[in-house]
Amino acid sequence: GAIVDANQAACLFYGYSHDQLTQRSLFDLNVDHRDAIQDKINQAYSGATPCYRVRHRLADGEVRAIEVFSGPIILEDRTFLYSIIHDINERLQIEDHLRKITTAVEHSPASIVITDRSAHIEYVNQSFSRITGYAANEVLGENPRVFRARPRPPAETRQMWQTILDGKIWRGLFYNQRKNGEAYWEKAAIAPVFDNHQEITHFVAIKEDITRQKALEDKIWHQAHHDALTDLPNRVLFYQYLGDVVLHAQRQDIGAALMFVDLDRFKEVNDSLGHDYGDLLLQQVAKRLRDSVRQTDQVARIGGDEFTVLLCHT
Repeated sequence: GAIVDANQAACLFYGYSHDQLTQRSLFDLNVDHRDAIQDKINQAYSGATPCYRVRHRLADGEVRAIEVFSGPIILEDRTFLYSIIHDINERLQIEDHLRKITTAVEHSPASIVITDRSAHIEYVNQSFSRITGYAANEVLGENPRVFRARPRPPAETRQMWQTILDGKIWRGLFYNQRKNGEAYWEKAAIAPVFDNHQEITHFVAIKEDITRQKALEDKIWHQAHHDALTDLPNRVLFYQYLGDVVLHAQRQDIGAALMFVDLDRFKEVNDSLGHDYGDLLLQQVAKRLRDSVRQTDQVARIGGDEFTVLLCHT
């Protein structure tokens, strides 16, 4: 392992003069175990392992990862070992960085999809397959719109594309469909990926399945805006409907009919038969009112035995 010669590049890399470097051996430079180094030297002399990676210590004490191409060479009837050394320290750091990113992306709980500029899928992670039921090889090359449970409004699609093509991040919701046909909600963030010339080459979508959250939000909203007994819109939602209908009627110069309905002698039902029968009566009234109007009309219970019916122009 004694060093008998070295070129100028080797001297510059290690930080030694030629005389200093040729007074050292490979064991002085290597930081790995001596037996492991000796084994690599022996294999290199035999030509068995012409390339390997080790760590060498420079003159200033810094340890660098290097890649060595090594093998035997005969000069003047003597066998020497030549070694061509490449500094791969930065490359290994980049590889380690990329490996960490890849691991994080692959095992992220969020669904991650990478497409090219034309929106053809080039990569999906494990969570995408777990959430959608599609294996990676089933979706590569596809456009993500094939997963839509229903078409998106054209205006929303245009706004999304305009945002990401302007180099910005778009955030919004998708209503998609799993492989088994089940529909689900996703909260998504889509970001453009740029090359060295600041040209967009890919898009990365990070998506989260929020079906349960959306169902809970819808349930809370429904409970806040509907009567618990009859499931009709309550006073709050009725006034929203009324405002929309009045505004529409003013714009279109049309009319709308509003009826107020209450039940005579309802208190006698509660007093004589009990509140359970009073509740049944209110439910029956609500059903009959709903069955008596069109789907475009609105029936609401605004309190007690009081109902409203809003008839709109279609």
